[in-house]
Amino acid sequence: MRSESPRVAEDYLRVIELIDVERAGDFLVMAATLMEIKSKMLLPRSDEVADETADPRSELVRQLVEYKKFKRCCRLAGSSGGTAAQPITSTAL
Repeated sequence: MRSESPRVAEDYLRVIELIDVERAGDFLVMAATLMEIKSKMLLPRSDEVADETADPRSELVRQLVEYKKFKRCCRLAGSSGGTAAQPITSTAL
């Protein structure tokens, strides 16, 4: 009688090859972040605490702006056509 473990492992490896694990991980991080923001916005807060804490969406906005800059920088670097490295100034972002 053959053990099921090798077959299960082979099936798992086949599935991992089909799934883009990095994108799935990014999706889970984003979903968790959105759930955390939503829960913070739904929980009742006293006026004192509300004044002291920042908007829970501000960190997400900061990350999205940083991501947009990074994508733009990559696009600018890719459009150089493989020429010598050129500095990218902050005004280009």
